Amino acid sequence: EGEDYNTLEHQLAKCAIENKIVELVLGASLHREVVHRSIPFIEFLALMCNRDVPVESGEATQPGPNAYCLQKSHLLLAWKTCTSKADVAVSDEIYHLLVSILPSLPDSLAIPLLQVVQESLEDTKQDLVFEVAEFCAALASHTPSELKDPNLSLLSEEVRAVVLNLLWGVLTHPEASSLKPYEILKRYVANELGIEPFGRRHREKFLKACTQTLSSNARQQQNVGADEILALRMVKLTQFVLNACPREQAEEIITADKGSLASLIFNELTAYLSRRKDDITMSPSQRKTSNLSSSESLLLNDMSPLPERLGILRYVYGISEGIRLSTNQLQHLWALCSIPSDREELMVFVASASTGASGARGALSDQQDSMQVEGPQNSNDGLTAAFSNDVRSSAFVDLMCSEKVDWGVLGERAYRSFQSMFKRLGQTQGAPTKAALNALWRICLTAGNEIVASQSMKDLLSVYSAMANTSRNQNSAWSAGPPNPSTDRMLTDEEDNDFGKRVFDCLVQVKKGLDAGDVSSERSAERCLRILNAAVGQDGSTGRSVTTSAIASLNKLVPQPTLANVVGLLPHGMRGQAGYRRIGIMVKRTSQNISQNQDQSTNHRQGSTKRFFIDVHPLETLASVKTKVSQECQCRVGSVKPISVSGRLTGSSRGASGDSTQMSLNIQPDDSTVDQLGIVHGCEMVFLIQDRQAQTSATAQPKPHIQKTSVLDLNKMFSDNRAGFANKMFETLLSVLEALPWRVEGSRVVNGSKTHKLVWDLLLAMPTNKEVVEKVHVAAGLEFDGSNKDKTIEDVVMGDSSVDQWSSLLDKQNYQRSVYVLQTIDACLQPAPELLSSLHKQTRSELEEVMSTDALAFRKGFIGSGGFDAVVSFFSTFGNEQKQRRRRMGDAAALRILKCCLFGNSRFVSTPENSESGTLDVMGSRLLESLSSVEGLLRSLTAMVVGDEGISTSTISDVLKFLRLLFFSPKTTETFVSLPDRMAEQFLITLLLWEGDPEVTRSATIASAKIRESMHDLILQIALLARHALPWLIGAL
Repeated sequence: EGEDYNTLEHQLAKCAIENKIVELVLGASLHREVVHRSIPFIEFLALMCNRDVPVESGEATQPGPNAYCLQKSHLLLAWKTCTSKADVAVSDEIYHLLVSILPSLPDSLAIPLLQVVQESLEDTKQDLVFEVAEFCAALASHTPSELKDPNLSLLSEEVRAVVLNLLWGVLTHPEASSLKPYEILKRYVANELGIEPFGRRHREKFLKACTQTLSSNARQQQNVGADEILALRMVKLTQFVLNACPREQAEEIITADKGSLASLIFNELTAYLSRRKDDITMSPSQRKTSNLSSSESLLLNDMSPLPERLGILRYVYGISEGIRLSTNQLQHLWALCSIPSDREELMVFVASASTGASGARGALSDQQDSMQVEGPQNSNDGLTAAFSNDVRSSAFVDLMCSEKVDWGVLGERAYRSFQSMFKRLGQTQGAPTKAALNALWRICLTAGNEIVASQSMKDLLSVYSAMANTSRNQNSAWSAGPPNPSTDRMLTDEEDNDFGKRVFDCLVQVKKGLDAGDVSSERSAERCLRILNAAVGQDGSTGRSVTTSAIASLNKLVPQPTLANVVGLLPHGMRGQAGYRRIGIMVKRTSQNISQNQDQSTNHRQGSTKRFFIDVHPLETLASVKTKVSQECQCRVGSVKPISVSGRLTGSSRGASGDSTQMSLNIQPDDSTVDQLGIVHGCEMVFLIQDRQAQTSATAQPKPHIQKTSVLDLNKMFSDNRAGFANKMFETLLSVLEALPWRVEGSRVVNGSKTHKLVWDLLLAMPTNKEVVEKVHVAAGLEFDGSNKDKTIEDVVMGDSSVDQWSSLLDKQNYQRSVYVLQTIDACLQPAPELLSSLHKQTRSELEEVMSTDALAFRKGFIGSGGFDAVVSFFSTFGNEQKQRRRRMGDAAALRILKCCLFGNSRFVSTPENSESGTLDVMGSRLLESLSSVEGLLRSLTAMVVGDEGISTSTISDVLKFLRLLFFSPKTTETFVSLPDRMAEQFLITLLLWEGDPEVTRSATIASAKIRESMHDLILQIALLARHALPWLIGAL
């Protein structure tokens, strides 16, 4: 019988044990390579433990079965080596060795080893958490493949239970968050917890441990002595254990004891917020004397624990519909989340928790793109809504829509949540609530985040558009059915749906704030004006434009409209020739089209391509442009075929210079307008003149335009005469314009110009104020009714009343209003006949004749009543405190008026071709002789160029034309060169080096070259100017 224990394996094992080879291998004095190469040998000794009969204790008796095998003392020695911190590399090899032999060890050896490791973890005298974690990581990651699948594990259930307890001890250790293999251990534990019925027992055990810790933390409201890192980890581990549960068990746990676990997690969250609030409000000296560690304080002030806790709260309350958050709970959280970052996180939570997995997309309108917001997003997959519809409505109306919410400090994620809740509320109640609409207005006007402001404006217009469209079709606010009687108190009424009145009220409040010096009112003014500009399509963001609305209004006119009917519908900025856009034209002729009667030299000089410039109006049709080209080229209109246009505007800001985008005009209808084609200042159009008639007949009547669906019918609002609303809107805008501050550093405007421009953009988009038009005509001694045909300048007698009227209209104390009056005068003097091009041919001809008659009569009346002198006085007498950029618009309008009075309107009267050189008509000659003092006029003309680097090339051209006329008098030239502050010298040098607009286009380059050439010629023409110019030029060089 003894021979059974005398095999080669027994002899080898006996040799190893007696010679203490295991002690040498597992001791701390050897190299890691020795340990690595000894792994098969140690595994052999481990197998010898069960070679004969199962070992009942940790030590075998000698001699007898299993007398020589791996023993408990060997394993303890190995672990002692690992914890000695002598050699990390040796420790790593031993971890691998122990994990490798663990399946081969009997429970009597495996369990004591694991218990020793567990004791090391709990040893407060030695810091061995790192070593325990490394051993557990090796167990979880580097074990044989059968250990990774718990169903195939060779470990006994008792050993697996001890391993699981060990790993849970590591996960819950106070220092576990800093451990690198933390997630690896979690995955291993998750696999083990998923095995039934083994996992169920441990899930319940671990969950009980979590609830005990949560209960303790929930009772701790003060920020002294709390381990916030561990507290957060225990909340996350609670969700971790619930995730490991089957859905049925999770629901059972959550709903047990009337949802005690869910309430516990909520209470733990409120306790954390209370501790955090105390820490935020604690002074540095108080924090220094408190027991709070620096790491705990940092964590309290860190924002990440809150969204993580809210995400867990969302998960817990979304597992079962039997447990819901109440209104009181949400209000309690809202009160605790008082700082902006907390408030924003809570809003995200409320929006996410208000719906289940199939919730609606977070946007107010399906047509609007919701904002792209970076950051973690809560997933609602498989979760139900965390509260009822009534609680959701209360949370949105009473919390998110509260007037106490400061949107000046909230960001994109908060507004995205508001969007989502707003839409869901509209879907369930059939209409936006009054509180929601008020909140949306506040967001637009006060949001500190520019992205939020822009998106909220789009949403606001979308909401009003939806309400207006549905109101027209169904006489209700939204189409989702009648409102819920229980929420009827919140629904919008007809007054709330009136966009114009709401904007007007906002502007009134803005004006009061500006008068009181409230800085925030400046931002509110800018936002309110942006909303209005977007609503009328002035910024192009709504897919429509002012031109589209104007054309649609013209198409709705009665069959035989008067000129007053027509211009009363047009935007103020499009009534006159000031709205012209100068573009380049390139005409290509076919070889057969060149006249056969021309001699060879003429033919060579003209060639087959011709270039020139024309002025086009935004409302002018393509057919009208073709007519201008045919007149310039002296050919039939039917022979002119548009080919393409380059330099078009494809952005959202109308009136700016274009880019290089090119568009084919072959398929564009003749009734397409300049603005609809994207043609702006500096564009170039290419035409082809061919022998055969173009397919589109020149006599074909334009097809009626079909207006695109607009956001709102703002034209109707601006023309609303109920209780003088249109005039009140106009007066309010002007008062806001006058109240807006200008902040200037040196000669540069650093603030205010953007908001001023928004007001002017809106004023130019509105129809001209009727009261201003009437006052201008009355001051000129005329009637705005077409009855001025036979009046001459002698019929208008200038009296004191006329002078007083012009002084009142052009009041230097109300500069912005005076600029508007100047623009109105300019439009009356120089109306644009092209704006009639979309009308029927006969109607257009009749109205053009009336327009020409009225323009000529107005010029006579304006000059005869003293209007010319009033404009000269207004233009010439501003002091140096008036910054030139502020005067740019007014100076340009005044200059156009003076030029028209002197030279006449070339659109309606025949003027000599050399008028550019200064030839005047009879009326202009009289006016020039009547100028008594020109020094103020010269100073203003010069300052326009010297003091404003943004002046347009066309305005400079008008300045040079005016100066050329004035310089015919030597005395005037002497006055010019003697202007103070070297103004004349700066004027000459500036224009001789003029580069023009920053947009480099062919037309801009040609226009700039023409300015330099005109200045050069003017110097050579005026001898006195040439004598002074030479030293100025030498000084400039």
